[in-house]
Amino acid sequence: MFIRFITTLAALAIFSGTVHAEPLKDIVERRVKSALTGDLALVDVDLPQKLSGIYTENGKVFIHWQRAPRAGKINLRINIRGEGEKSTQGWVRLDINAMKLVLVANRDLKADEVIIDGDLRLKKIPVRRGQGLRLSPSVFIGKQVLRGIVKDAPIAIQDIEMPAPVARGTPVRVLVIRGRVRVETRGILEMQARPGAVVSVRLISDRRVIRARLLNNNTVLMEGTGR
Repeated sequence: MFIRFITTLAALAIFSGTVHAEPLKDIVERRVKSALTGDLALVDVDLPQKLSGIYTENGKVFIHWQRAPRAGKINLRINIRGEGEKSTQGWVRLDINAMKLVLVANRDLKADEVIIDGDLRLKKIPVRRGQGLRLSPSVFIGKQVLRGIVKDAPIAIQDIEMPAPVARGTPVRVLVIRGRVRVETRGILEMQARPGAVVSVRLISDRRVIRARLLNNNTVLMEGTGR
């Protein structure tokens, strides 16, 4: 009898440990993160006032995606099942950023410092649309920091002295990267541009003109690849 009593208590303890109430925001954050692909990152979940103080169980929360998750601010409908037939519905606001390979600092940099080898690197982090620079760190060696840069934060064009423009007619290496597949060819710049800009490049092989991003003085990355 005593052993059966202890077994019952243990079962109740296990059960009570697996089903418990928690903040609704924590549940939504966890569920949204599990639904995102590797190129998206959740920044914030904003709950309306009527939902902000709710504690509930994970199994009672139903999330209704209207369309596939994307970067930006989107609304998401949720339903929380209550006792009997009662339920609470509402909309939450999601802030989602894209994961992109951008230029960051390996250490905190102060204004007026001069960039040396090893100060910068490319790192995949969540960034907003239009945020971050995708340039080879080498083009900034010897350049000046214009305003303080925090380690691992995306570097903006206003933060650092930009390299000089590359002349029209410059031969460049053209990279196309999709996953682990990497293709390389040669081309000629059709316009003067600074590294970081989207440029027109005429391929030497077949004379086609493509759009690509100028990474440094002699390399471009075909747009839409290498993310």
